Amino acid sequence: GALADGVPNAGEALKEVRLELACALDGGGFLEVSLALWGFVRLGLRDEELLDVAVSRALKLQKTSTMRVLATALPRTFWACAALDFQHALLLRTITDRFSATRSTMRYLLPEAFHAIIWACPIMDTGLQFVNFREALEAKVMYWLRTRLNYVAIPKKTDELEKYFVMLDAC
Repeated sequence: GALADGVPNAGEALKEVRLELACALDGGGFLEVSLALWGFVRLGLRDEELLDVAVSRALKLQKTSTMRVLATALPRTFWACAALDFQHALLLRTITDRFSATRSTMRYLLPEAFHAIIWACPIMDTGLQFVNFREALEAKVMYWLRTRLNYVAIPKKTDELEKYFVMLDAC
């Protein structure tokens, strides 16, 4: 109910229980921490101390998490930090290391994780140190799209009306 539009000050109410939130984040599991960060985004709660506790916990847990948990929680954590404009160099380095193309771990990422990371990269990687990582993710997404049934390739310079007719012809 707190996420509904009917509770406009839910994020402000959480500030009243910062200590309890910090303790819960510091003792939570990786999935729970990442979901809490998602909730922070939804509520517009940007508290640097809480974010630092959550990211520190996530970075600690990522070392021992299964790949299935890691492939869900780490991209969500990365996205949430980007959405809250919370720069964290070690988190950026960790996600690029854990899911690099050379480690064959990208295969564990679900499509929504790819999109979350691709969306967050320009915000988190302001120094453009990891452009190759982002391009590898984008290439994987394009491969998925192009190998799906009924994929229609439309050149970038095609005007909007022409795109519509190309898609209709493909049906």
